[in-house]
Amino acid sequence: MSIVYNYMLYFFIYSFLGWVCESIYCSCLQKKVINRGFLNGPVCPVYGVGALIIITGLWPYRDSMIAVFVMGVILTSLLEYVTATILEKLFHAKWWDYSKHKFNINGKVCLLNSTMFGFMSLFVIEVLHPFVIDVLSKMNSLVLFVFLILAMM
Repeated sequence: MSIVYNYMLYFFIYSFLGWVCESIYCSCLQKKVINRGFLNGPVCPVYGVGALIIITGLWPYRDSMIAVFVMGVILTSLLEYVTATILEKLFHAKWWDYSKHKFNINGKVCLLNSTMFGFMSLFVIEVLHPFVIDVLSKMNSLVLFVFLILAMM
């Protein structure tokens, strides 16, 4: 499989996993079922993009948990800030607001979430992505291709 093919698979896998986590988290907070999907289907593309940034940017540093954590905080905070800015400009609405959180920047990022994303970066690099690589390597390439085609529809 080509690297582009692999990264497309990773994008959809992590977009789906992000949707699952985000929907569960928001549903627990609001005590009702919340679908945090975006576009068509159960995906949050920002998580797919974030995972690709983490995988490509931090994989070479996987031997240093401190480097992965610190750079994970920086990269994911930058992604969250840029995403919030773009969404606000495109849709003329705030999709999230951290103004009430301590140590926030324009309500678009906050220290608490940035720290959690740093830990999530560690989890992706140390646990989740190696698992995803292992599972995908054992799957039939035709099945993966069909999955990818269906995910793009």
